[in-house]
Amino acid sequence: AGFTLPDGRQLFAGKYNLGEARSIISLRYDSIRQRLYAIGRNQEILVINPQTGAVITSIPANFPQTVEVTPKYLYVTCDSGLVYKYDAATLKLLKRIPVHKSLSYCYGSVMSWDYKYLVIQVADKIVTLDTKTDKVLYERFDHEYENGIMSISRDNKILATGGFDSKVNIYNLTNGKLISSIYTPRGKDFMLVNA
Repeated sequence: AGFTLPDGRQLFAGKYNLGEARSIISLRYDSIRQRLYAIGRNQEILVINPQTGAVITSIPANFPQTVEVTPKYLYVTCDSGLVYKYDAATLKLLKRIPVHKSLSYCYGSVMSWDYKYLVIQVADKIVTLDTKTDKVLYERFDHEYENGIMSISRDNKILATGGFDSKVNIYNLTNGKLISSIYTPRGKDFMLVNA
């Protein structure tokens, strides 16, 4: 369902066939083109009108996980260590970018505010892509278990990742250098460890 903010008026409600049990894995709103991208458990991304809920079209992808939006491109994390790059206006697939040599899912992502860096989660690692060259800048072991969430500071200098190992890692975004780790054990005080 879609709602207006801040009054909460409902714009639409509907069901979308996105594979297994009609489940939705992730949603991404594109404020540049006023589109909503919905990913389920099949081999496509639905493009939805956020005002009406009508499906505009769909984009094929190999088990897509997340969508990141830039003024010119869409980046979609997929299976087999790949990121798909689409023309944002035409939705044409431009290239498949290999970011990891394993067959693991690229399951999470975050785009820097200046659109220069795309950080991708692959198993227990993070991989950072330079979006100008579509080349991998660095790959780092991140958490003992899969990451849970990532965020980039507004000044595009700091990357923070949170994992299921009760730890937050703080990195220099441009070179991947670990600055510090914050241990967050349940029921205990946080502990900061500088790299």
